[in-house]
Amino acid sequence: MPPQTPRYKSLLSLEECALLLIDGPFDVKDRHDAATPSAGLAILLETAYLHEVPVLVTSMVADRAHAESRFGQTTSVIVHAQANPLDNALVCETLATFARRRLLIGGGHVNTCLVFAALSALELGYDVYLLHDLCCEAASDMAVTRMLQAGAVPVSVPQVICEWQRHFAPMRSAVS
Repeated sequence: MPPQTPRYKSLLSLEECALLLIDGPFDVKDRHDAATPSAGLAILLETAYLHEVPVLVTSMVADRAHAESRFGQTTSVIVHAQANPLDNALVCETLATFARRRLLIGGGHVNTCLVFAALSALELGYDVYLLHDLCCEAASDMAVTRMLQAGAVPVSVPQVICEWQRHFAPMRSAVS
């Protein structure tokens, strides 16, 4: 069970982080433009895989094989029907098995699935980091504001990778 007091003043570490990717409209195989959410996600997933950071992908896509094919080297893909992925017991159990206090959350359906999951994770005692550059655009500003007001911390993919790798020489990343 994660502690109840967030520790947002310290850098992210590989040992404390897990990724929760929620219903993202991404194609991680499209990495041509490094500024796109798809490219950022692909780099983040590859870096997480290299450093054994656990990843949970949730999808409302009914075809599990399709959902799994979109995310490659992830630890788990869970298909759910709830607006809040954390209302699914399997999602909560999987996150608990990761034994990580910091959840980095990104994905689609920002106004519902993402905000519900972030608020629920905060309520459960996780430190929540919103992968802002993996979320939808301006239409989601109010949902993002709500998550920030509740205590989620906005971070970008490059920031996460730099914080994770501060202890490694030479650095290992999907970009190097």
